Amino acid sequence: MEKLTTIGPVCMLILQSANPCFAQTVNGRIDSLVAALNEHYEISGNILVAKDGRMAYKRSICYTDLAARKQNNDSTTFMLISLAKPFTAISILQLKEEES
Repeated sequence: MEKLTTIGPVCMLILQSANPCFAQTVNGRIDSLVAALNEHYEISGNILVAKDGRMAYKRSICYTDLAARKQNNDSTTFMLISLAKPFTAISILQLKEEES
């Protein structure tokens, strides 16, 4: 089975070190990645990156209500509908791939 590498604009970020200088570099890289994704895909939402159970990066992007110019924040509620299905499918495929 061919490895699953990319699905749309979904990006997985893995932090390798707890060094504060490294964290600043990673935060800058995440900011650059988010800016590029936002420019191309016009994303809207919240981003959280955690390392060892601690928050390493948090950012809200765009608006929860564009007409009212109300910004997203960490308390914004999103209607997810059935977004969990693709993630479940990916997880199942990855487990099956590991089994092979």
